[in-house]
Amino acid sequence: MTTRTEAKEFESLVARIEEIAAPRGATVTINDRIRNSITNSLQEVDVSIRYRIGSVDIVISIECRKCSRKSDVRWIQELVTKRADLHINKTIAVSATGFSKAARQAAKIHDIEIRTIFEISAKDLQDWFLPTGAVHIFRKIEQMKCVVYLECTDGGPTDYGLETRDEFEPIFFHEKIQSPFPAATLFHLYELSNDEKFCSIPLDGTMTKFEFGISGNLTVGGVPGKLTVKAPVGRYAIHFVHFTALVGYEVASCEPDSGKHHRYTLPSGEIQRSTFPAELFGLPFEFEHLHGPHGEDRVSYRVLNHKKSSGINGDIDTLKKPNKTLE
Repeated sequence: MTTRTEAKEFESLVARIEEIAAPRGATVTINDRIRNSITNSLQEVDVSIRYRIGSVDIVISIECRKCSRKSDVRWIQELVTKRADLHINKTIAVSATGFSKAARQAAKIHDIEIRTIFEISAKDLQDWFLPTGAVHIFRKIEQMKCVVYLECTDGGPTDYGLETRDEFEPIFFHEKIQSPFPAATLFHLYELSNDEKFCSIPLDGTMTKFEFGISGNLTVGGVPGKLTVKAPVGRYAIHFVHFTALVGYEVASCEPDSGKHHRYTLPSGEIQRSTFPAELFGLPFEFEHLHGPHGEDRVSYRVLNHKKSSGINGDIDTLKKPNKTLE
């Protein structure tokens, strides 16, 4: 007997995989509620996919069943009625144990698309893994301090710096970078263009202090441009930016035998999904690898049971003024 928690986990698994197969721009929602045209009440579907073609809204419902026996024809007949009552464009039935012969026939007649998802072992995976699995390298930055020295009318720097209030607040501008962008983006850009300076950092999570400057005449992609910062009115030209921060790297190794693997059948082929537990910087992570029916691969991760702090948003007073005020 499948518990409610197991059923909800199964629905979440199906929804996660369907995000890969859904049309670009589609919204995938778990436990969506759609109005019933007969009762005029809202009725729940396990998963919905909503998107638009031209001026037409398309709604697809996905109903999931995880039980010990194959899904029968009665369930298919119920979905046919539900689809009509909810005025849904299409319904997909997903089973963890497959479908009976009669259910398959009924689904074909009534245009209910059927799919199966089942757990597989590491040895059943296709050869999309590296021979020993996959390795992810994560970077952690702490105590980042970004001090901006503005450019005077004579082209030189001001004799005092202005410290940014929040490393994730988008206050910088450059014609070759999508603007505005935060100090964290500038730091990452420096790291990408000076990777040899970061090679000495150990991969065991040890934090190393870094200090460097970035010129206001910043070249991006071989094209020079001027770095500016948001001002109360307009923007200020920057002479250079000074960074200090603690930087650390840590490695997560995802070996096939340590993961949990599923295979999901689609009309166009199969999607393989694998998840791996890991710990980075003392936090529990889960990595997800998805291999699509056309050979496409996608990797993502999430931090488990951890609240992510958000940056401060706002347009005014984006720079702290430690010594002097800027007129």
